Amino acid sequence: MSNRELISVCLFIIFWWLIYSFEVKCLISRIKQKPPLKSKLARVIHVFAITGIVCLAYGYFIEPYWIDVRHVHIQSDRSTNPPLTVVQISDLHCDKKIRNEHKLVTIINALQPDVIVFTGDALNTKEARRTDRLAFLWRACYSFEIREKI
Repeated sequence: MSNRELISVCLFIIFWWLIYSFEVKCLISRIKQKPPLKSKLARVIHVFAITGIVCLAYGYFIEPYWIDVRHVHIQSDRSTNPPLTVVQISDLHCDKKIRNEHKLVTIINALQPDVIVFTGDALNTKEARRTDRLAFLWRACYSFEIREKI
């Protein structure tokens, strides 16, 4: 990590630490039944705190279960007949918990690809590496037959 990236990460962490420290202070003052802060700055900080919680919830409950399929047609001087279907897979981020592996195999099989390209970010944790998280995907990849020479 470069110094610039390190400084950016540190500033990001400090920013969010300050936001949530302020929120904890507000909660403690409410518990002690002191009047809540009602300044514009306090409202802005509350909005940031809520936004942070919403982003964390999205990143944990929604985004890991999202599979994005895009169809891109590429023109080339070297045509293949029939057209070549390539499936590119990335950013699975498999964990101990099975999320999209079964659904991904179904989607890949429905596309009937000629070639499957896996471009990284398969596992999130060492525990996922020790388990059989990608077995479904590998079975799908090896179940295809070569239709003709490329």
